[in-house]
Amino acid sequence: MDSSVATTGNIVEIIVSMVEECENIVNLKGADKKAYALNSIKSAIGEKAYNEHYFLIGGIIELLISISKGRKIKINKKIFCCLYNRV
Repeated sequence: MDSSVATTGNIVEIIVSMVEECENIVNLKGADKKAYALNSIKSAIGEKAYNEHYFLIGGIIELLISISKGRKIKINKKIFCCLYNRV
């Protein structure tokens, strides 16, 4: 998917879909599931869009994992402080 076609909404839907898919892979553990999801997302949206949204993608994955584990999410704090300060 070209980054001009890969809107933020599309990317979020793809991230959620890939994370849900990874939940069903029983022979992989945490870090391996995340790597699998990241590779799947990269394949789905293309390398350019993936690189442009890398921190957003990782942040959303972490947020989804936290929610699925029942962790309390503190929205009032800056959770993506480094999101746009990428080198």
